[in-house]
Amino acid sequence: MASNRMPSKYVRKTNTAGWTEETLQKALEAIDSGRKIREVSRSFNIHEATLRARRRTNNRFGPSRIFNVDETGISTVQKPAKQLGPKGVKQFGSKISWERGKNVTAICAMSASGSFVPPLLIFPRKRMSPTLAKHGPVDGIYAVTDNGWSNEKCFLQWLEHFKFHVNSNLENPVLLLLDNHYSHISLPIYNYCKGNGIVMLSIPPHTSHRLQPLDTSFFGPFKGAFNKECDLFLKTGKQEKITFADLAEIFNNAYVKIATMEKAISGFNSTGIYPFNPDKFTKEDFEAASQYLPTICDDLDSTNEVDSAPSTSSLLTSVPSTSGLATSVSSTSGLSTSVPSTSGLSISHQSRIKGKSRLSVLPKEKVTIAELSPLPSYSGKGKTKKK
Repeated sequence: MASNRMPSKYVRKTNTAGWTEETLQKALEAIDSGRKIREVSRSFNIHEATLRARRRTNNRFGPSRIFNVDETGISTVQKPAKQLGPKGVKQFGSKISWERGKNVTAICAMSASGSFVPPLLIFPRKRMSPTLAKHGPVDGIYAVTDNGWSNEKCFLQWLEHFKFHVNSNLENPVLLLLDNHYSHISLPIYNYCKGNGIVMLSIPPHTSHRLQPLDTSFFGPFKGAFNKECDLFLKTGKQEKITFADLAEIFNNAYVKIATMEKAISGFNSTGIYPFNPDKFTKEDFEAASQYLPTICDDLDSTNEVDSAPSTSSLLTSVPSTSGLATSVSSTSGLSTSVPSTSGLSISHQSRIKGKSRLSVLPKEKVTIAELSPLPSYSGKGKTKKK
């Protein structure tokens, strides 16, 4: 009787897995260099589905395909730099543009390999004007909103600009690190990233100061350079005030000085993103912050433990109080003075408890409004009757 069981030793009849692991790695490197998956599949004789699956499992994002994007604000009123002044003078004037400036948002992005994407500047205006882009960053883009803040529409515009510069697609995706700002979350943004090979990875809340490369290495030096450029612009005497038409040029002068490969690589290295370092932060970095407050209130029973200090005299001076409240002040000399108080508390200062000076605050049970601020009474004098 013939058996329907499969033989114990199965012999593959096709040449599907005729490649080695070394050949597979070379094929994946060829895809990372920019070649299409279908072309690489035919060249290395590896199935196209196998290449796509290995790319998903390996998470092959090189340093040139890892980016970080974030927003920052600049103003038409700079923060004056520290200056030298005469000895003994605590304050002296410094020239600024306006009393109160207007905010302009800049969206910047950089990669782990040291490259930068041209920024987007958002002005608080109703209509866009060509004068706003005068002498601005090369290949930079501009937008306007009512308040100068970023929104979903502006960020989608930046994503299209980002996709054009990094050349991302489904076969050659990029990893984009960003925070949880409301302008980053919308259905059109999700659909656009999904269809153009942009993998968005959000940073956990309240950790951007340690996990965001732009915050750790770029925005700080950039703000300092921007303030210096504003001071230099005002000292040259070009104009008395910095307007929106001058802001793009000042921004570009500071941007080209700080947007260096060293800053970008240092930011990703300091956060442990690339090269990947899971031990970058210790247990102390995850501990909750502790708050220490001075002890100003003691228990009511602690007043019974007050030691009697040696005194040379026991004098008591009484001063009448209009509020009915009194503050008792005791000293080492034994002098106790009762003075008026409007706080409604009986406070004993410098009481010696077990050899230590402590402050005891004893709340009063009930305080009326008349005791705090007594109303004047009418005496009926000083008026004459009309005839």
